[in-house]
Amino acid sequence: MSLSREFYVDWSESITPEQMLPDERISQLNLGDYQALRKEKGACRDEDPSKFFPGSGDSQNPAKLICASCVIQTDCLEYALSNNEAHGVWGGVSERERRRMRRSRRIGTTAITQS
Repeated sequence: MSLSREFYVDWSESITPEQMLPDERISQLNLGDYQALRKEKGACRDEDPSKFFPGSGDSQNPAKLICASCVIQTDCLEYALSNNEAHGVWGGVSERERRRMRRSRRIGTTAITQS
């Protein structure tokens, strides 16, 4: 298996959500809880929001670098996945990468329920 330079997650293994998420409460975060957590602990709290919503052709790397050092990166990513955030960099992951992750999760869930 070769890894691209992009963020890579192998969701093909059959795992439970608890195994996939280090903290069960992540999937339970609502917008208010997420915003409070981000304002308190997020590495992005003092950053210009436009860094996380780059225009077409602009680099996502500045946002991804900020996310890479963030203590709530997993919370942020799971919030975006759970709430189908369609735009921006969330938890160090782009829109395209999140679409792939959601598609992989659906495929994995379908395979588990069919067995």
